[in-house]
Amino acid sequence: MRKALFVPFAALMVFAACGGSPSPVTVASGNSAGGPATTLPLEATTTTAPPATTTTTTAPATTTTTKPAASTTTRPPTPTTTTTRPPARTITVTATPGQYFTDVVVKGAGCLGPEYGVSLEIRNPSGQAFDGTGGMAYPDGTWELHKGFGSNLPAGQYSFHARCIVTNGPDVFAYAPQTFAWTG
Repeated sequence: MRKALFVPFAALMVFAACGGSPSPVTVASGNSAGGPATTLPLEATTTTAPPATTTTTTAPATTTTTKPAASTTTRPPTPTTTTTRPPARTITVTATPGQYFTDVVVKGAGCLGPEYGVSLEIRNPSGQAFDGTGGMAYPDGTWELHKGFGSNLPAGQYSFHARCIVTNGPDVFAYAPQTFAWTG
């Protein structure tokens, strides 16, 4: 009997899997097909259909950007700089008459630095350089040079041009020229 029940049960399972609605199954009992039939109640079976697949297509969000209005960049005004020259450094020219010549002393200050010295150029009344001298500046930046004027020099305005220099090197700055009236 086991064989007889197994086949109809398997058929029921196949039928249920096909999605048909179940109805009571009549099963023949005994070994012959013509014997009394037995109807077996079926348990209520609920078959649920697989969930409907929904495909939702959404368009990507559209973002609209607008370019900012053209802008102008204004630079701040350029600061005006004024170059102010330092006051011209001056020299002093003094004369002390002597028995054979007049001692002309030229002095200055501000030539302060390592190995700083002074170069002095003297120009005659026509503006031609005719003599020169030089020397080292004192540690405080002051200096003093002497030049002898004799009777051999013609009378007139002589100018003195001094420069602060690095010894045997370039100029550091120039002093404002000074004149001296030589009477001869």
